[in-house]
Amino acid sequence: MPSTASPQPRGRGSRLRKLAGALLCALWTWSALLAAAAPARAADTDFPRPPALERDVHFWVRVYSEITTNAGFLHDEYNLGVVYATLHFQPNTGSRERELLVEDARDRITSALKRIATATGPLSPEDQRIRDLWGEEGTPLRLLEATNHIRFQLGQADRFRAGLARSGQWEAHIAETLARLGLPPELAVLPHVESSFNPHAYSKVGAAGLWQFMRSTGRRYMRIDASVDDRLDPFRATEAAAQLLAFNYRLLGTWPLALTAYNHGAAGMRRAKDQVGTDDIAQIVRNYKSPSFGFASRNFYVSFLAALEIDRHPEKYFGTIERAPEARFQEVALPARTSAAAIEHELRIDREALHELNPALRPAIWKGRRPIPGGYRLRVPLDDGEWKPQLVARRLGVSSAAIVAQEDHSRHRVVPGETLASLAEEYGVSISTLADLNGLRPRARLHVGTYVRLPPEAAQAVRVAARGPAPGSGAVASTVSAAAPSAPSSTSGPVLASIATPGSSITTPASSLAPAAAVTTGLPGSSGPATDGQPVAGAAGAAAGAAGAAAAASASSTASGAAGSGTAFTEEPRLYVVQNDESLADIAAETGIPEAELLAINHLPDGDYLFQGQQLLLAENSAGGDLDESGAGGAASASSAPPAAGGVSAEVAQRESAEDAAAVAEAAKPAAKAQPVSAAQEEALGPALGPTAVTTTDTTDPNDYSVAREGTIVVAAAETLGHYAEWLDVSATRLRLLNHLHHGRTVLMGHRVRLDFSHVTRDAFEAKRREYHRNLEASYFAAHRITGTQIYVARRGDSLWTVTQHYKTLPVWLLQQYNPDVDFSAMRPGTQVVVPSVQDVVSAGS
Repeated sequence: MPSTASPQPRGRGSRLRKLAGALLCALWTWSALLAAAAPARAADTDFPRPPALERDVHFWVRVYSEITTNAGFLHDEYNLGVVYATLHFQPNTGSRERELLVEDARDRITSALKRIATATGPLSPEDQRIRDLWGEEGTPLRLLEATNHIRFQLGQADRFRAGLARSGQWEAHIAETLARLGLPPELAVLPHVESSFNPHAYSKVGAAGLWQFMRSTGRRYMRIDASVDDRLDPFRATEAAAQLLAFNYRLLGTWPLALTAYNHGAAGMRRAKDQVGTDDIAQIVRNYKSPSFGFASRNFYVSFLAALEIDRHPEKYFGTIERAPEARFQEVALPARTSAAAIEHELRIDREALHELNPALRPAIWKGRRPIPGGYRLRVPLDDGEWKPQLVARRLGVSSAAIVAQEDHSRHRVVPGETLASLAEEYGVSISTLADLNGLRPRARLHVGTYVRLPPEAAQAVRVAARGPAPGSGAVASTVSAAAPSAPSSTSGPVLASIATPGSSITTPASSLAPAAAVTTGLPGSSGPATDGQPVAGAAGAAAGAAGAAAAASASSTASGAAGSGTAFTEEPRLYVVQNDESLADIAAETGIPEAELLAINHLPDGDYLFQGQQLLLAENSAGGDLDESGAGGAASASSAPPAAGGVSAEVAQRESAEDAAAVAEAAKPAAKAQPVSAAQEEALGPALGPTAVTTTDTTDPNDYSVAREGTIVVAAAETLGHYAEWLDVSATRLRLLNHLHHGRTVLMGHRVRLDFSHVTRDAFEAKRREYHRNLEASYFAAHRITGTQIYVARRGDSLWTVTQHYKTLPVWLLQQYNPDVDFSAMRPGTQVVVPSVQDVVSAGS
């Protein structure tokens, strides 16, 4: 039978097919749009912009783009959507007059809030305007609270615009540095918040440079001393900032927290995360309560997002911006110490141009009081490829005598193997003369890197030798030949960095960056695929990483069978590494050295000053060198600074640490009560051009040194029962009884111990504890700096002791800082341990 179907169903099917086709086409188009938007969405995932913080971001966009440093907002400190008034000042208005204008406006707003909170009838137009700013949040109680939270924020539009223009000089290097570490490119805008891309920014609180490093933090990654301050070098500071940001991200796991830690400190953000119970930045900003988590820290991430918004769309806010051209120069590693005058004369370089290209060199160098250190990577102008390594070495070789003449012969820097006896013989003076001049005992040990003052007759003799023989005398001055640069050759001349030209980026040696991580399994040196989010190091980076291992091997000369035999001492020098919960009696039995002799050799008051991973000398160090805190000197009492480590004495390190802390405390006092009303006041307090922040001193230490509510603490690396007893002014026996510890047993890192506060307050104990760890860091980073990281993958049987055996030059406390969540007392096979690569500052040159 033929079909009797009507045409209607066919028409409906046709329409359905058309509709399906249209839907498929729309889906394809939508998927294509999503694919195109994927990179931007990935970036937004790294740096989310939560709706709950949108009003805060908008506030900082206005600060950065609407008003200059001749204006400011009066706003609520906690609700940045409430901006009561915009105050405009005449450019020539003094700071005191501005303060009076701000206070007068603040008083008027305070009175208005009180009237609104207690009003029973209609409001005036001005009061109604203020009431409307608060919306539903404006309850009478909230408005009364708001009278204490009226804040003034100086505008930044003129500085931000200038920063956009300046940034062109370094944007290629910043992008390249971030890319080498696998870090998000968006981090390049952080200097807008920190310094408005001003490399000369130097605040009274101690923060300096493009990235606003404090001295204590900067010395981890850069050279900072009387000759060089790399914080003021945009290139070296960029490499240091990238390492610090990568460190924060490893510890905290999200970029909002890692960025906030750049201001508030890693330990502070770990506490915030634990207290609020989430890593959601919006929840932390709104709900975390801590005296130290003030306005600056709460607003650091949102001010970064605002800077990112403006940097992505500068024309929208400022119109056309002409960015400065990329910096162009060559870098030459100086073959020897030389003066700025010699460089200027022999290389025919204008002093002003030389100074501009090398902002890290301190004033003492430009005034001729100190030489430029040997090995320093000096920047020189591009000059049509004239700067050949052989030419530089030859020209500087002409002035070798002038170079030596610049040296300081009134003191001698101690190198490994030197003693007072050997120096007395070298300079032709008596041991007692040197000892008396330096306030030392005749048999005192000398610490490597410290200076010994020379008597005038010895210094004069060295000066005569340095000047060379008198005409016709025929004598040979060995001092001159030793200090003179090597003859020009392909291997001995200075090393030139690649040239920065338009369209290319500046290339720096990988060792100066935080190079990529190499995965280590078993012994250091075997590499595999990167596992911590960084690319595998190239040859240069691997060589830099191997340098630390080679230095460790030559310094420690570990016995190849030590770990396998169960004997925990090395051959030359003889060292013993304290193992898990060992007592001094255990070590004496193992080594055959009496307890009293072990204490005397290591200058320990008693056996309570032992900690896991500590290295003990088993014989007097006749070479006169010293060990860092991970070695024999590490158990020194907290009342005295740790042993000196290279370039500075313990006293100097302690003083510099105290100066940093005092500067921050001093600047925090006025900042807490009043906000700067002028560019000059802000520069003095910050400069921190976003939320007027005061940089903290403990940015890099993730450990929490506070005492828990029940009177306990978690044992940190390099801490002993003897330290606790000393800081608490109680006996170690009292603490042992309180914690049921057997006599002679060490406290274990990561374990919780109970303390006795009958003689000392908790605040006083915490202060001493933090000072002890600040001194450890200051002393160590006076002679070392971090150049990158490696990953050590634990094998069966690994422990803190076996890891420290692989990395002899690395103090236990630094290893713990990079791995605060690793339980070294119960390591599992496959556990990844982040190991910082450490380089000696002196041998590194710059």
